[in-house]
Amino acid sequence: MKMKKLTIGAVLLLTATTVQAGWLGFAQQTSEAKQLTFAAYPGYAPDLTLSDGTKAPLGAGVALLYPVLTEYTFVGARVDWLGREFWAPSFNATVKKDVQLFEHNFTVFGMGGGIIPLGGNVENRELGAIVGTGIYTTIWRPSEKLSLQVFYAYEHWFSPLNTGVHRPGVALTYKW
Repeated sequence: MKMKKLTIGAVLLLTATTVQAGWLGFAQQTSEAKQLTFAAYPGYAPDLTLSDGTKAPLGAGVALLYPVLTEYTFVGARVDWLGREFWAPSFNATVKKDVQLFEHNFTVFGMGGGIIPLGGNVENRELGAIVGTGIYTTIWRPSEKLSLQVFYAYEHWFSPLNTGVHRPGVALTYKW
């Protein structure tokens, strides 16, 4: 049974990767802001409980983001792991706006997307929704092509998990 679950998970992840590669192809054709951002972050979902009823709020995730149409709209693909048993790929669309505060640039953003759980106590493999907001700022820019950002985001995951997730993290952006 466990091998069957692993096989199904691998097939779904490969399928999601193929779809996401198609998204990146579309994005490359529709965007002149040639850049790619990789983000890594811990996740904290204080209300998350495992199938046995114990609390397990910690997790982690990675994301790959690409601007489309303008430098203020992004598409992305992520994989999140929470509560020692739940993991899910997701796809996202993000809009952002730069603001100046204390002579430093901060970027606020809002995002929405879909999530497909592939493990844990919500193994229904049905599409759920994510909405959220956050802020980031660049803390290191060694060249015009490379920059490092720190960020904080809060998201609410609807069906099947129905929980809030805090995501502080770092992102590395490369432009070409």
